[in-house]
Amino acid sequence: MKYTKERICALAQIARIAVTDEEAERLCSELDGMQRFADVLQNAPQEADREDPFLDAVDMDALRPDGTETSLPGEEALAAAPMSRDGYFLVPRVLEE
Repeated sequence: MKYTKERICALAQIARIAVTDEEAERLCSELDGMQRFADVLQNAPQEADREDPFLDAVDMDALRPDGTETSLPGEEALAAAPMSRDGYFLVPRVLEE
């Protein structure tokens, strides 16, 4: 699409923006440049065969397989805690009331 001075003036009138003839000429060339750049981006090659391009960022072999493991019993975990009460860990207060 080619931008013309007349089209820029018509759009400016619809938008209720005052545009001088010099500004309209400058806008024509700037918008044409933007349109050419958008066309270049539109025609750029894409890697359409990849499901997720971000998967290469993670080495999938470095991750362990998912699985379930037995967890530490609560009583044993609390036995190693410096302070506990009624089955809960006690920690120092860090926020004032």
